[in-house]
Amino acid sequence: MPRTGRAARDERRRLPESIKAAAGDSRTARAIDFAVAVSAIPLTGFLGDLDPAECKLHCAVWNHQDQPIDVLARSWDEWVGWNSWRPAKDEFNRQFIFSLAQMVYDHPTHWLFGGVFEVVHTRAKPHALSYDVQWREDFLGAYVKRLQVGFKKPGRNIRLKMEKYVGEMEVVAILPEPYAGEPFPGLDQINHTLSQLEVVFAQQRAIVKSCGLTA
Repeated sequence: MPRTGRAARDERRRLPESIKAAAGDSRTARAIDFAVAVSAIPLTGFLGDLDPAECKLHCAVWNHQDQPIDVLARSWDEWVGWNSWRPAKDEFNRQFIFSLAQMVYDHPTHWLFGGVFEVVHTRAKPHALSYDVQWREDFLGAYVKRLQVGFKKPGRNIRLKMEKYVGEMEVVAILPEPYAGEPFPGLDQINHTLSQLEVVFAQQRAIVKSCGLTA
C-alpha cells in the first residue's frame, strides 16, 4: 500500500521547477509538503512516463452505500476492490486505471488521487470483481491520498478515456500527509455519516495498537 518517507522525498525531487515555484519556493521540498493550496497546475506535469492513452480514468463516486473518499481512507484492500469491479460492460479495457475518489465533503469537482493500477488479468463475468489489478507504485506512488485534482466530470459516466480529458484536469492541492478521513470535532459537534465515523474509529484503533495498548 502507499508509503511515505524516502519515496515521497524522491518523488518531490523529480517535480518540474514550475510546480515547485507554484508552491512558493523551488529550493526546498518543504514548500511542496505544505502546498495545501496551490495555483492550478496541469496534471500532465505530474504524469512522467505514464501515457494517458493507455489509461482509463476511474472517477469513483457514491455507490449508494459508501463514499469512495471514506473507502480510500479506511481500507486499501477495499479501495483495490473498487478498481477491480466490472459493471455490465468491459470498462477497464486498457492497461492502466488512473483512480480518483470524489471529495464529496469538500467540493464535488475535486478528486483525491487513489493510485495507478495495472490490469493484469480480466474475466468476462459482469457485476463482479473481474479485474485482477496491481498497484503501480512507480507512477505517482508518493502522491496517493495526497494529490487533489480539479476536474468537472462530464455526465454520469465514471470510467473515461483519460487522454480525452487530461487537458481539463488540474492539481489544486498537495496534502502534506496522506488523507486519513475527516477530523472528528467532538461529541458535542458531531455531524458525521456512519461511513465517516467508521474511518475515525479505525484511526483510533490503529493509534491504540501502535502504542501497545488494548482497546
